[in-house]
Amino acid sequence: MKTKTLTTSGHKNAAGSARLSPGKEIEDVEIRFGNRLHALRLKANLSQLELTQILGINRSYYSQIERGEKVCSLQILEVLSLGYRMSMSELLDGV
Repeated sequence: MKTKTLTTSGHKNAAGSARLSPGKEIEDVEIRFGNRLHALRLKANLSQLELTQILGINRSYYSQIERGEKVCSLQILEVLSLGYRMSMSELLDGV
């Protein structure tokens, strides 16, 4: 039995998102993760400054992660998950 895999064509659209082979666009994982962090932060009713002070990370760096401009390390991912009191897999849910 052959298994099918979904691959990207290697091309990007004008917005910089990868395109699936059949022409379907996918959003970059960095953007999806940033959107997830943004939603969680708003749900917690925290500003970026408040959150980063609690977590002990640089606000500018966090802001770049939230905007999808930076990719965080596993160590920062762990800090974020502990701060939101959830597992790393829960933090990545839907990303």
